[in-house]
This record gives sequence, structure tokens and C-alpha cells, in this order.
Amino acid sequence: MMQREATPVRFFGGGSTQLGRSEGVFLTTTRFARLGAEEVRRALALPPGNLANQVTTVQISAGTRLFIGRVGPQIFETGPLPGGGIQVFVPDKSGLIFGPPRSFP
Repeated sequence: MMQREATPVRFFGGGSTQLGRSEGVFLTTTRFARLGAEEVRRALALPPGNLANQVTTVQISAGTRLFIGRVGPQIFETGPLPGGGIQVFVPDKSGLIFGPPRSFP
């Protein structure tokens, strides 16, 4: 449970949407917004369909259930990605407020 309000970010684009999947949304810390799209894709081990060419802030209300952890390495048909970044998974998006999307980087 979130103890206080937070505003992480979501990278998306291509086959990945701003709102994520129906079963929840993956977010990350704002420090990744200082990297380039390819660095973000590697650190978050994003699937090939997620171009990470757009970013949005997401306001999370206190009391929202979420899971935080380090991204593990992934192997895709395009090759391996190391992961290592921090991800936040929010299974219930009803308490989230998505900011306007903007181009990234």
C-alpha cells in the first residue's frame, strides 16, 4: 500500500499504450526520464513492441495497492535485455491519474 502520494512515469509507444494492459500497468521512477529511449528499453527490459518513444506521469493516490521490484533480464526474439531498473506494478488502475503523453526523449 502506498503510504503517501507519488508520481512515477510510464514509457510507452508502438504496440504499448499509455494506460497499460487491462490487468494493470507497469510504471517506473522519474530518474529514468533522464535517459534515452534505448537505455530505458534496456533497463526496463521492455518488449520489442514498446518503443518507449512517449512518456507520461502517473499520480498514485495514498492507499493504492502496488508492487515494487527490480526488473529481471528478458530474452526476446530481438535479443536479450539486461533489466535492472525499478518497476512499479499497479493492478487496479482506477485510483491513477494519467498526465498528458509527451514525446520521449
